[in-house]
Amino acid sequence: MSRFRWRLQKLLDVTAQREAVLRQEMFRLARELARVRQEKVRVRARRRALLDGVLQGDSGERLAQQQLMVRCAGAARRQMARLDAALDRLAAQRAERRKDLLAAKASRETLERMRADARRAHEREETRREQIRLDDGANTRFARKVIGARTSVTAGE
Repeated sequence: MSRFRWRLQKLLDVTAQREAVLRQEMFRLARELARVRQEKVRVRARRRALLDGVLQGDSGERLAQQQLMVRCAGAARRQMARLDAALDRLAAQRAERRKDLLAAKASRETLERMRADARRAHEREETRREQIRLDDGANTRFARKVIGARTSVTAGE
């Protein structure tokens, strides 16, 4: 039986590698999204802790601390805006990578189906050839048996 060789095997290998790279990129983006979300939670918690600290303080110190909080509020809003922008950017990248990953996966699955179809066709062809060889062998044995029987009959006359 001849060995099965598929002409598009390298394309399938490259497509599978590309899918694996895209999958890793998706995981990296998911980790980055989680990190930015966690940073937002930490910033909110820090702001809330500072605000709670201001509310817990003496009324004399509270006014000074409130003025400081008002001055720092703009920086905190800018930081939150930066984090929101980073989240939006990462979410857009992740959506794009997801689209690429789904396309690569569909391509790989299509190539795998094509390879399986080609393998089945190869096996059918090999089975057909083997059957032809067996039939030829059986016909040759039968013909030799018939010829042998004729020669023994003609030799006996």
